[in-house]
Amino acid sequence: MYSRATGDYTLYHQPNENAMTPAQTQNSKANELLEIVNRFGSLLSTQLARNLYPAIKPTSAQRQTQRLIQALLALGLILAKRDTRFEPLSISLSEKGARTLRAYGTSAKSGKDISPGKHRNTSNEALIGLMLKGFEVYTEHEILTEKAPCKEHNGKVADGLAYKLNERIKSTLWLEVEAAKRGGRDLATLCQWLISTLPTDLEYKGSMITSSIDAVPMVITQVLFILAVKQAQGLEARILNKLTQLIPATEVDMLMARLIFIIKKEPTQAQILDQKPVKSNKIKV
Repeated sequence: MYSRATGDYTLYHQPNENAMTPAQTQNSKANELLEIVNRFGSLLSTQLARNLYPAIKPTSAQRQTQRLIQALLALGLILAKRDTRFEPLSISLSEKGARTLRAYGTSAKSGKDISPGKHRNTSNEALIGLMLKGFEVYTEHEILTEKAPCKEHNGKVADGLAYKLNERIKSTLWLEVEAAKRGGRDLATLCQWLISTLPTDLEYKGSMITSSIDAVPMVITQVLFILAVKQAQGLEARILNKLTQLIPATEVDMLMARLIFIIKKEPTQAQILDQKPVKSNKIKV
């Protein structure tokens, strides 16, 4: 419970959300931070701000998030590191943080050995954006640690999965982060995977994912390509050209309609780069 005298608030002891005081709401956000970091393996502080405080201005969201980060760091529940001086902090669970989640029934492991890099950060950024649009997601970390319905499908590993329940299936978007130019054999392999995986008007078999984790099957209905580097741009035209060599024009049109291409842009919003310690409340476990 929250104490105004000491400024302390305790993890995992929360009232009904509709009856929360501001301090209890902050405590709830601390719980959310631990849980979302566990799902993603690691997240940038700016990504956490988007997820935890989507309804307020980015700079205000980042300040609120920094207060949580400083409090959880002081308790030893999370780890923080930075690739360069001018990058946001990368946050992962400490062993103590993982033990805390496990004590409340959540499968968790320390992220001390995780080095996400630009590829993982790009995937995480896209998945958070999809979550804010109402999608449920499986993160790249969950996929690689076998906490998702599949680790690979038709010989390929996703960089993330996002879905919405549609009648009796989960209509699923497969995420691909493109960090290099595809050509030659690599492009041909990708196109063959698209042909064998994405559904046509008559056939869904190759796109269906079933597993013991979830009784509701996932059906891959779209592929989202995030073009993370300049060399990857033009992929849409290269895929179109290759598909026309492999399948009839009518099938090419159906497949291309299921592909989404987004060029990654550098963030333009003001970022708080965690340069100075932030005085914060304490959190008790």
